[in-house]
Amino acid sequence: MDKNGKRLLELGSSYIVLHSQRVTAGGSSQVIEHLAIGPNGVFHIRTEGCAGIIRLATEGIQRGEEKGYEDVTGPLYRNEYVVKQKLRSKRLEADVVGLLCFVHPDCRLEGRMPVFTAVRADQLTEVIQSYKPKKLLSVAEVKEIASLMEAGSGRNTG
Repeated sequence: MDKNGKRLLELGSSYIVLHSQRVTAGGSSQVIEHLAIGPNGVFHIRTEGCAGIIRLATEGIQRGEEKGYEDVTGPLYRNEYVVKQKLRSKRLEADVVGLLCFVHPDCRLEGRMPVFTAVRADQLTEVIQSYKPKKLLSVAEVKEIASLMEAGSGRNTG
């Protein structure tokens, strides 16, 4: 388990955390690096290991002095699609939140991305825990969603 995975354990017992989880729905299959399912929603997390200044914008990310932006949102959009389709297949409602987590200790984020939240690793648990959902999930709903995300791909929790 990587450092992000270990950090997610700090969320506490009200969250179920899955790592390297294959989720299949809506004719698509994606391996999601980390899923944190808790009372305030389903968080799918993708990590980036960039150091230095990272500029965030609608176009994606720009590293240091590089010209142009790299679109890093594609995998997040695909992950979000399969998670939402999986929930719809069982008529479950939950907020689905994509997070782009920068794990290098020497990164500095500037700006913001309009669709997905970008955070440093040391901010990850706080961002998840402070998220205000449209609807809180019960303990039973959290367990049901976690089981649904694990269905057909083997247990891979932390």
